[in-house]
Parts: sequence; structure tokens; C-alpha cells
Amino acid sequence: MTETSGCSMDDLTIIEELIKANNLDQIDHLLKSLPPVEIARGISRLDKEQQTRLIELLGPKKAASLISTILDFGSMDIVDRLPSDKAVPIVQEMAHDQQTGLLRKI
Repeated sequence: MTETSGCSMDDLTIIEELIKANNLDQIDHLLKSLPPVEIARGISRLDKEQQTRLIELLGPKKAASLISTILDFGSMDIVDRLPSDKAVPIVQEMAHDQQTGLLRKI
């Protein structure tokens, strides 16, 4: 298996395919099976459209949980890239200290 900085190319390909297939259950399963640093790396390698689609599939509550999990790994740009009408509900789902941490990093 080919590795790229901790996130395997297989994991990245799987994430991309699951996003294309709108397969939320399998996306959830995969994200739960990976350490936060690998999730952050994998998401950072997705293009903007794939990142946005992933967040849309997850919905505000799961997206907030995901972003909170990877916040310490520099992946807050995923929130920056979202239109405000999609970012606001996600940020509102986050705990206040996580909101503060996110705003400090943006």
C-alpha cells in the first residue's frame, strides 16, 4: 500500500469514491476508523468541491464534530472555503471553546 504522509492513497481514493457515491454510512465508518491526523491529511488532499460535498453530506452536527476533531491539525481552511450559509450552522454546533479556537486560527 502506498503511503503519503500517513494517509494511504487507498484511504484517499476510498474517501473520494464514497463522496461521489453519497455514501454517508461508509464515510462515517471510514472516518471513525482513522486517527485525526490522517483524517486531516486526507481531507486536505481533497479538492475544494470534494471538501464542500463531504461537509454537505455530513450535515452541520457531524461536520462540526469532524472539524473539532481535526482542528488542531491545521484543517480549518475547510470552514474558510464554505459559503457562509453552510459554515454558520456548523460553527453553531461547535462548543464555545471550539468556536473560539476556530476563529483564532482563521
